[in-house]
Amino acid sequence: MKRKMLLKAGILLVIAVMFGVLNGGKALANSKYLWIEKFSEGMAVVVKDGKYGYINRSGKEIVAPKYEEAWEFKDGLALIKRDGKYGYINKSGKEVIKPKYDYIHGFKEGLAIAENNGKLGYVNKKGKEVIKPKYNLVYDFKEGMAAVEKNGKWGYINKQGTEIVKPKYAAAYDFSGGLAAVGLNGKYGYINKKGKEVIKLKYDFVYGFDNGLAAVGKDDKWGYVDKQGREVIPPKYSFVGSFNEGLATVKLGDKWGYVDKSGKEVIALQYTEADYFFEGLAKIRKDNKYGYINKLGEEVIPAKYDFASIFYDGLAEVMLGSYETGKWGFIDKTGKEVIAVEYDHGSITSKDMIWVVKGDRNILFNSSGKEVTTGNYSVVTVFTDGLCPVHAEYGNKGYIDTTGKEVVKPGKYDYVGEYGDGIIPVKKGNVWLLLDKTGKEIATIK
Repeated sequence: MKRKMLLKAGILLVIAVMFGVLNGGKALANSKYLWIEKFSEGMAVVVKDGKYGYINRSGKEIVAPKYEEAWEFKDGLALIKRDGKYGYINKSGKEVIKPKYDYIHGFKEGLAIAENNGKLGYVNKKGKEVIKPKYNLVYDFKEGMAAVEKNGKWGYINKQGTEIVKPKYAAAYDFSGGLAAVGLNGKYGYINKKGKEVIKLKYDFVYGFDNGLAAVGKDDKWGYVDKQGREVIPPKYSFVGSFNEGLATVKLGDKWGYVDKSGKEVIALQYTEADYFFEGLAKIRKDNKYGYINKLGEEVIPAKYDFASIFYDGLAEVMLGSYETGKWGFIDKTGKEVIAVEYDHGSITSKDMIWVVKGDRNILFNSSGKEVTTGNYSVVTVFTDGLCPVHAEYGNKGYIDTTGKEVVKPGKYDYVGEYGDGIIPVKKGNVWLLLDKTGKEIATIK
């Protein structure tokens, strides 16, 4: 949290210097706000004279700048800080949770961890202290239960604060699929929500349940148990991964393969690396090269690449050569090079959009391999809700849509903020403007 606060303070200092350079030092003195943050749920944080407040989508000031810190709205509430204490406000500016805590975390399952004088408890969204701060350490609620620590021992409470499992364990983890892993005297097992040890504490390492099974380790060997404690796959492997799309990676010696939920080795242990299955294919490494197999173990894309990613929306990033000098491109599930392996670098920025670098050019392609950028941008980042920030020469920022159209032309405004919730805050001279996602000016803030 402190790192985030320092980062925000540093950003404001940079902005102050930047506006001083761009506008001869006049912008800071004459603008209504020093800074407008990204919109979220129809509201945006604004900064004036070192204080934080909020405006709505029309630019109307809903909460006057009066807080030491303020964060974006989430589920109708926003975290604020006043006089060194934290609370929450609603969209009308009402302090539904008075700033009286040393810190409050985000809400999970309707409750938020609240801290005072080194002790932790929970508050609800109406500000009621459902569980008074009395614990040394706590987790967020998950499946209606939260792990809490008192006097060096861990137990579990429900949302009413009742200690369903009295603190007695050396370690306790989140509930997953109705069970939670706990540890005592160096051994681990699982309890249910009544506190019953349904799987005895006999393992050296355990993971949470996923798809009905959990990975467990004993004597440096790994296997899987079901929720009844049956060792569906007895600990015999040197490492195991989680199940994904019905199969899990397993390792024995220096070779990897795949097992199904019955423990059958459906793909023989033969690879030097093996990744999870995504979209029906898994990345594997063989003879120091990467390729892809299907669930039958058939090598549908030969192992010939020096780097390969998992598939995402039908495409995977691949490379030939070294990281320093190699060439990058993108392939589909048939192995076809949708974007030729000839670029200096590349990345999938969002669904259907791919960014590559060639020399001093940043280029955007769609998932069909068609180039959509027309400008020569020095920086291209990630698409959000159909828009992507781009930077032209001299650091001028703008936005393009998925067709490559410049919705906000770089250099048109003195400052271009972060897009969110359909709004882009921009500044021209001493005036703040709000743009919609087409670049249309919808509000002026003088």
